[in-house]
Amino acid sequence: RYKMRLLLSLSLVVLVMLMSSCSTNENDPIDPGTGGGDPITLPVTATEVYYISLSQKKTVDVVDHYMENSWDISIENLTKISVNGGSTAPGKVYVHMVETDNYSAITAAPDGMYMTDTQKDGPVIGENWYFYDVTTHMVSPLDNVYIIKTDAGEYYKFRVSESVFTTRTDGELKILIDKISAPAAPEFQDPSGRVRTAIFTLSGEKLSYFQLKSGEEVEVSDPENSTEWDFQSDFVTLSMNCGTSGSGLAGAIKDEVTAFEEVLSAPVEGYMVDDTTKSEFAIGDAWYNYDFMTHTLSAHPYSWIVKTAEGKYAKLQFVKTDFSGQSAGVAVVRFMYLESGNQF
Repeated sequence: RYKMRLLLSLSLVVLVMLMSSCSTNENDPIDPGTGGGDPITLPVTATEVYYISLSQKKTVDVVDHYMENSWDISIENLTKISVNGGSTAPGKVYVHMVETDNYSAITAAPDGMYMTDTQKDGPVIGENWYFYDVTTHMVSPLDNVYIIKTDAGEYYKFRVSESVFTTRTDGELKILIDKISAPAAPEFQDPSGRVRTAIFTLSGEKLSYFQLKSGEEVEVSDPENSTEWDFQSDFVTLSMNCGTSGSGLAGAIKDEVTAFEEVLSAPVEGYMVDDTTKSEFAIGDAWYNYDFMTHTLSAHPYSWIVKTAEGKYAKLQFVKTDFSGQSAGVAVVRFMYLESGNQF
């Protein structure tokens, strides 16, 4: 393990030096203006994805949507609108729709249910913001105003007020974006039973703890006796809250055959637990592949069925890794946590 860490650290130094000497994105961001209650014009093409920061009221340059939280919504294929959250991105952006043609009348975010993009139902906004006339082939915005909670906890109202497409591959959207006050008592979609995406830290200097129930890293003062964490990262080695690594009920089963979407239930038994006295781990280093030729680390596409420290069930898949230095990086994971039962 020491040799692996040393070799990976040395190779990452080289990679960082090489990456810093070249640009990772040739596209310049498109700035549609400052808004202020007036429509912002955004030229769009079918081949580009546009990432929009609601607080800045403009598009921002995004190299990797998994790794960057500078964006709140994206527009792709001319009309499909997604948010930085849910099953496809690690942010926590939620949406509530209001049916009204009076955009200016909304000065505060209303109470109600706020939803995020899901694997089952797709994007909350998606292509639901317009009506397509099959006779005239015109795209007309509906009288919908979307109230968006950003990853930073701010609330904005958003509406596509006009859409003009000169061809099937390009056109322009006029959009309205304005900050409003927060709701008094909003409700948020139950995270249990839906696919989520999250990022956790890989560090050679400090242990990081992750909880599947909240989908976030957590601070743990007494990890040996706490059930608030499900797995911890010691750089690239993952320990679970079970066996000799913790007092919880966690464990894992690696499934190299079944695709993540096709894992439909969690077994009651058969979970491997950590035994550090034998250097055996439920996950350990088995979640990634290290290429000695290219000196890169990549996540295996395996499905993992896990029990949490509290004995709940979840399935997860490691999506990718990214390293910013010789002993620091992050891993992206998508997962489904069940508050009750074992059926995904």
